[in-house]
Amino acid sequence: MSDEKNYDKARELAENSLRKSVEGDDAAADRLAEDAKATNQQAVEDVLQDLDEDAGSEHDPEKIREQLGNDADKQ
Repeated sequence: MSDEKNYDKARELAENSLRKSVEGDDAAADRLAEDAKATNQQAVEDVLQDLDEDAGSEHDPEKIREQLGNDADKQ
């Protein structure tokens, strides 16, 4: 398998692990996470970084205010 295919497969496994965790299936989530790390550690780190960036950007009240402008609080 090429490095690109390993990377893509590991990202898919990591994303599926996150879904299983949200669904409450911790055993499956752990298994998928371990498979993802064994396939391509960098892909797993990239998924976690993407998740961290998404969480920080979408729900940060300060960033929302910046995006909407200072008038967002004056309704």
